[in-house]
Amino acid sequence: MKSFKFRYSGVVWILLALVTILSFIGLGWNIFSLTEYFGINQIKTVSHFIMSGLCALLAFTTLSIIIYGRYKIKKGCLITYLGYLKSKVKIQDVTELVHFTKSNKLVAYYKDDKYSIIVISPEDYDDFVLAMREVNGKIVYSKRIDGEQTPL
Repeated sequence: MKSFKFRYSGVVWILLALVTILSFIGLGWNIFSLTEYFGINQIKTVSHFIMSGLCALLAFTTLSIIIYGRYKIKKGCLITYLGYLKSKVKIQDVTELVHFTKSNKLVAYYKDDKYSIIVISPEDYDDFVLAMREVNGKIVYSKRIDGEQTPL
């Protein structure tokens, strides 16, 4: 099993940190409000209880994305973990990996004419391609300049 950690951009890091901080502030505020209205107003008590749960869920989700965002190659599948959420693609469905040199992006193309950008560190591109080709030796790997037309 090979694992490759996500490489988030600076903007994504800022947004994840902002959402985490705001969700913890919201959690604290709703717990405080819950204790203020407990036994006095049932509707406000229930609404602050629900909002506390939603803020806790949001904080947990963003923290899990920060800590555990990665790709794993396991049992013939490429598994994308975005925190506790995961998606799985069979490596046999991958037809091509292209490294676009100008934008420094690695893109995986699939049999069904779909594609996805692999969000890992550029230093890990070669290891990622090798790990994918260990499972499916038919994967074509190429480097292209952005905007370059694919030959027919």
